[in-house]
Amino acid sequence: MVTLLPWDGQVEGLSDAACMPVWTSTLGGATSGAIAAAGLRRPGLVVRDGTLLGPDVLVAALNEGESRGEDCSFRVGGRLGELIHEAALGEDPTALWFIRGDVTAERLEAATPVTLDPNERLLDVPLGDGRLPLSDRLVLRVDHHVQLLWGNLLGLGSSLWRSLLHKNPALASLRMMWGGLLGGGFSGARVARGLSLGPGVHRNATVEATFLGEGVVVEAGAVVRGCILGEGVRVEANAVLEGAIVGPGAVVQRQAMLRFGVLGPDVMFGGTAQLAVLGRGASIKLGSYLMDQGFDQDVRVPVGDGFVRAPLGLAGVCMGEGSRIGSGVWVAPGRVIPPNGVVVADAIMRSFDRPSPYRSWSEE
Repeated sequence: MVTLLPWDGQVEGLSDAACMPVWTSTLGGATSGAIAAAGLRRPGLVVRDGTLLGPDVLVAALNEGESRGEDCSFRVGGRLGELIHEAALGEDPTALWFIRGDVTAERLEAATPVTLDPNERLLDVPLGDGRLPLSDRLVLRVDHHVQLLWGNLLGLGSSLWRSLLHKNPALASLRMMWGGLLGGGFSGARVARGLSLGPGVHRNATVEATFLGEGVVVEAGAVVRGCILGEGVRVEANAVLEGAIVGPGAVVQRQAMLRFGVLGPDVMFGGTAQLAVLGRGASIKLGSYLMDQGFDQDVRVPVGDGFVRAPLGLAGVCMGEGSRIGSGVWVAPGRVIPPNGVVVADAIMRSFDRPSPYRSWSEE
């Protein structure tokens, strides 16, 4: 009962990104999945495919449109709306409308702007200004790798709540009790641990508030907090993941560290990074670093032929599908490695005791 506007699956920096993970689904299935979860039976909503949505925002938009009885375009207010506006990278962020009857470009353009209550709760997060919203009313269109990253991060808390507990308060309470029993206590940390136990989790690993797909393996000494790990993901010994969304078949190698990032399917991640996005089959070796902030100015990211300030002035590195980074490489924030590109440390020594500071990349 919702009209989907077409989308070609192209995301700047990643090319065809329909396979990239979005919470427990994929970018290609995220919009239709949210519509199905909302269970709408009444017509009127229009959404562009490739938009990351919380189910509640669809219900709120439909009710608001019906009460107004006119064509509407929707944005979200509050802190969530501010971050969505930043993540739009200078473009119009509108991706949700209420229109009864024929949907035309003219009606979409002329629809009355309406700001929805974000129904948010601010959480303390060690990122940017430290205040990120928890809300199920996200509406973020994805055309750029930065939007895929921030859409995943802004919806991560709600997705974990739905996956580990349940939206229904009674069922959520039962799940919390079960988590406490498995975790050995009813403190927040023990409940979070109990809900994240799985047959592939080593007894000496720390896994908290994390959704584990089928066949996930977490080895001894690894630390995984607030993450979503897809089917068949392997986290090797002493690796650290925090606030990460990891696609099926990816491997986080021994001693690697990723905070607040997105790894596509079959990625081999062995470096250190924050706010990074790696496309399908990309790889980075141990001893390499993907930076996420500048020392004296905000990070800007390439958009089309120009550059735009990143949300909160922070942005990591995007690695396109099949790209590779060798060991001993430092990549500056906001950079994009093209699909199948290769970045290696320069082997030329300027002297016997000082390696060259230069780095090179080539596209296969």
